[in-house]
Amino acid sequence: MQIDKVFKKDIHRPINGVIQAGQQDASTIQTELEEYVITEEAGEYLATFYEHYTKSLFQPTGQMGVWISGFFGSGKSHFLKILSYLLANIAPQGKPAVEYFEEKTKNQKLLENLKTCAKYPADALLFNIESKNSTSAKNEKDKIVDVFLRVFNESLGYSSTAWIASIERQLDEEEKYEAFKRAFEMFDKNPWEKSRSRIMLHKKAFVQAMEQIGYDEETAKMFLDASKKMYEMSSDQFAHIVAEHCRKKGSQYRLIFLVDEIGQYIGDDTSLMLNLQTIVEDLGNYCGGQVWVAVTSQEKIDAVTKVKGDDFSKIQGRFATRISLSSANTDEVIKRRLLEKEEQVHSLLASQYMKREQSLKNILSFETNRSTLRNGYKSLDEFIQIYPFVPYQVDLLQKVFEKVRRQGEAGKHLAHGERSLLRAFQDVAIRLSREETGKLATFAQFYDTIWRFLDTSVVNTIKKAIQRADEHDGLEPGDIPVLKTLYLIKGIQEINATEENIATLLLGHVDDIKDDVQKQVVASLNRLKQVLLIEQNADQTYVFLSDEEQEVNREIKSTYVDDMAVLSKVSSMFFGDIFPETSVRTESGYDFSFNRQFNDVAYGSTVHALTLKVYTSDVPVEKAILEANSGVVVMRLPESVSKDRIDFMEAFEYAAQIEQFLLFKQAPNLTPLQHRIFDEKQHQITEFQDKGKRLLIDACRRATFYIQGKPVTFNGDAKSQLQKAFSSLIANTYTKLGYVDKRLPIKNAHKVIVEWAKDGAEYKLDGTKENHQALEEMERYLEEPKARRTSLKGIIEYFSRGVYGWNENDIIGLVALLLHDQKIKLEYNAVPFDENDSKFTDRLFKMAEREKVIIDIKVKIPRNIKDNALTIMREFFKKQFIVGETYEEVADEFRQVINEKMKQPLSNVQEIKRAEKPGYPYPGTMTLMRLLQFVQECIGIRDAERFVHELVEKEDELDDWFEQMEQLEEFYLGDQIKIFNGAVSLLQEKQMDIQGAAHHVDIQQIKSNIEAILREEKPYSRIQQLNRICPQLTDKLNELLETEREKTLPVLQAIVREWDILQTEHGFDAELSGWLMREKESAEEKVRQCEARQSVSEIFMSLGMAQRALNEGKAKVKAILEKREQAKRVIDIDPPTTVKDPEKEGQLYHTKEERVITAEGLYNMLVGQQEEIIIESTEQWDAYIKRLDQKVKALLDNHILVLSKKGKVHHE
Repeated sequence: MQIDKVFKKDIHRPINGVIQAGQQDASTIQTELEEYVITEEAGEYLATFYEHYTKSLFQPTGQMGVWISGFFGSGKSHFLKILSYLLANIAPQGKPAVEYFEEKTKNQKLLENLKTCAKYPADALLFNIESKNSTSAKNEKDKIVDVFLRVFNESLGYSSTAWIASIERQLDEEEKYEAFKRAFEMFDKNPWEKSRSRIMLHKKAFVQAMEQIGYDEETAKMFLDASKKMYEMSSDQFAHIVAEHCRKKGSQYRLIFLVDEIGQYIGDDTSLMLNLQTIVEDLGNYCGGQVWVAVTSQEKIDAVTKVKGDDFSKIQGRFATRISLSSANTDEVIKRRLLEKEEQVHSLLASQYMKREQSLKNILSFETNRSTLRNGYKSLDEFIQIYPFVPYQVDLLQKVFEKVRRQGEAGKHLAHGERSLLRAFQDVAIRLSREETGKLATFAQFYDTIWRFLDTSVVNTIKKAIQRADEHDGLEPGDIPVLKTLYLIKGIQEINATEENIATLLLGHVDDIKDDVQKQVVASLNRLKQVLLIEQNADQTYVFLSDEEQEVNREIKSTYVDDMAVLSKVSSMFFGDIFPETSVRTESGYDFSFNRQFNDVAYGSTVHALTLKVYTSDVPVEKAILEANSGVVVMRLPESVSKDRIDFMEAFEYAAQIEQFLLFKQAPNLTPLQHRIFDEKQHQITEFQDKGKRLLIDACRRATFYIQGKPVTFNGDAKSQLQKAFSSLIANTYTKLGYVDKRLPIKNAHKVIVEWAKDGAEYKLDGTKENHQALEEMERYLEEPKARRTSLKGIIEYFSRGVYGWNENDIIGLVALLLHDQKIKLEYNAVPFDENDSKFTDRLFKMAEREKVIIDIKVKIPRNIKDNALTIMREFFKKQFIVGETYEEVADEFRQVINEKMKQPLSNVQEIKRAEKPGYPYPGTMTLMRLLQFVQECIGIRDAERFVHELVEKEDELDDWFEQMEQLEEFYLGDQIKIFNGAVSLLQEKQMDIQGAAHHVDIQQIKSNIEAILREEKPYSRIQQLNRICPQLTDKLNELLETEREKTLPVLQAIVREWDILQTEHGFDAELSGWLMREKESAEEKVRQCEARQSVSEIFMSLGMAQRALNEGKAKVKAILEKREQAKRVIDIDPPTTVKDPEKEGQLYHTKEERVITAEGLYNMLVGQQEEIIIESTEQWDAYIKRLDQKVKALLDNHILVLSKKGKVHHE
């Protein structure tokens, strides 16, 4: 039987699959009402709505909002439209809408409510809000109140332009609107409704019409201009207007706003959502249930709104009635409206299903964990109801429609309702109508029902593919359904485009063998991938590529990436994620750090003894064997065994190519399509990196290891395999690791190490000491010449490598045990230390200190060397025996006697030498330095063996040393140093006198003789001559002293007389008299000093000072007198002011200032500041009187003198 014969209704009949808000003709309305299917779900929601709505007829309410949600194709727009017919009780062809429902439901309560509501007059304003948006600019939308106002105005016959409608409303309220329209048409020759949208071009007619109905010209013009400029409409004002409209209509009147696609219009705009809430709230407050608002949205109300808190609660409160339509509603509509079968066909279809029930379950199943779609048919009834379709197709096609709606401009046609699921299923059914039963609809066939609404790039890609398939140009006709299917499910989360899932979607007959179909699909996928129409993702899924995506893929594949950058990514994945360990632990508890390399490129540090080298399959086996030497484990990864033969390196390389491509291609001016493609590619980076990781992990499971040049394989994951490989490597590398049988515990290591150094190793049951093998190994190593005086750091480095591999703590423990056994000695910065040192543990355990810790083996001294050493000890140090048996012990004994017999005496001499006088150092300085250097060189030899050998060889040098030391001690510790000091003191005490006697040959010669002896390096034999020469110097200086005293005294006395003369001449001067007296007294003191001086230099100094003071004094007196003379000349140039004498007409006299002079003042003018003077001659008296006369006369020139016994004393 042909498929078109199985349906109850003609499959070819016109069906209005999409219910658009603007379709209002009677025929359309009648068809919609007749074919509307009240599903179980729709019936429940319809009953719920009418229960709430009916209550509002009798009781005012503010909860008058209805939110109808449901994804694309769920029938929400159809539900809204049917609701509008019922509420307004439209009667197409004379039959009221309510009567159509008497046959559609058995819910008597619902029918009763429908009939009750139909009795109330109502206007249902149904509109798609996007189509009513007046803003043409992209991404700009009217406020929702403006759209509501526009629809409301249009329902009343007013203009869709708000401010023009405001004019009309005001004229209507004045009952002049109709008169105005007639007047306008009379003047404009056009009806008002035709011209009002261009009112500003018809302003003259408007003003004339206004004048015609009673307004003056000025008022009309102002009314028009103000209406346009000042118009505003708030939600509150709108609610008032609507409420007034309802009041006029009467209390039984109802007005319902039915708004389609409000959710898409609001989007993420919070302000629009709040605007909607405000409108509904205001209408609820002002209209009391007479006005209802019903809206549709893809999402539920709590998914649309982004507002929080109180605002969200208000929105929910206003939309108290919520209707959520599911896919079950769509499924039922399709089955009942389109696919309902004739009764006699049921048996035919049942027969076909029963024969193949199990087969259909198997072939119509999707790959596990790669799809959430339903598998096959759940029952015979479902098969009959939905045949020739498969149940999953309803849900999946809805997802496809939603995807197309979201993509680009073309998808908007679907959003606006130009295509429906019902129509898509009808189109496919019509294509199958001539086929025989048994044929199934494939999902690819749905492509032809929507291709007109797809982006051009998609359509062009498939058209070109069809052309190539027709021409067999790399493609075959059977490839096209696969390509269409891949486009349809691209981006659909509910199904992954795997080979099996694609085959399931393309099963076209109940008798198809799925394996055969899948093989054909795989062949098609390979061809499509070859011509770059699709690509394979990292997770083995496939994806459709548009023209732009194909171009992007070509560019990515040609993008260059550095091999080292890819290798770095793989290396980081392996060592950072798969095997992040940097050390391995043996069963005995040893931790071994290791170096890491991937294809010979180091990852991290390279300082460890062990190395893990990972090689990819392109590295030859021969190289892996060669590299697997001591301390190295090689892990060679095999080739990929994935179905697509993609190696993990290729996966990481492709991810790097995408990353590099996006880095250079990202730009601010990308198109929306480019943005989407680039976002998908960005996601693919992670996908291919994850795939690379999976393939790398798989390769690790199958890896071959090479240890000591031999191949080995292990079971388990990478971590367990590498643990086993390292265990084998360690066992083959560190063959003496087991020598340490007693490890130093990590806990309390500092405490235990001191105990080991003090107490030594314990004995085991077999009678041997713990760690005896390790101690013997370390002792043997330290006895080697190259290991003598090795740092602790060097010891740790040596025994942590090679065949040992010992832990550094254990090595330190062995050092402590050897220290206890007196096998070694420790030094820190050349200073010996042991376990009793407070810093013992810090120096051993701190990394920074180990370089400074020196370990040296103690060596037993040979007999002949000890005998030679004993000879030295007896001959020079007066000790008759040596106790020590090792070089260290003998060296310690020698160092002790050297300190006592050599270093200490030198220190004593040095201490005395520090008291030498500057310029006259004690003799033997160079000798002392040589002796000290010899001692320091001996003591400075840290190596005990070398120290003893060299000391034995220095017998002659020791003999010289003690001989020279004896000379030094005779000087420094005997009488010679006292004679030396006496001579130095004499020269220093008489230094000035000697310098003053520079021209006295005898004195200078004697001085030179003394200094010659003092400055000799070895003056010891001549020191006694100083006892004779020094007195000679003293005698000569005394003779010179008396001679110079006799010469100097007369000169000093003459200077005193010069001061007498100056005092006589100026002693009455108040300014000079005191000073002259002091200078004369100073000169007299120098005469007395000269008579008592015991130093020639002091006599010379006194004379010089006296002469200098006299010269300076004479100059000072002269300067003062000249200054006064100059001042006097200035006064004479400017004579005093004169006035007329009143008693002597015509005569002038000088005005003078009075000056009081006391007896004390006259005395001071006479003799100055001296308490008393002695006049011994008339000459002296005349001199004093002369000076007083000059002084008084000088004052009388400008002053009137008043002599008084007391009063203000004048001082010149």
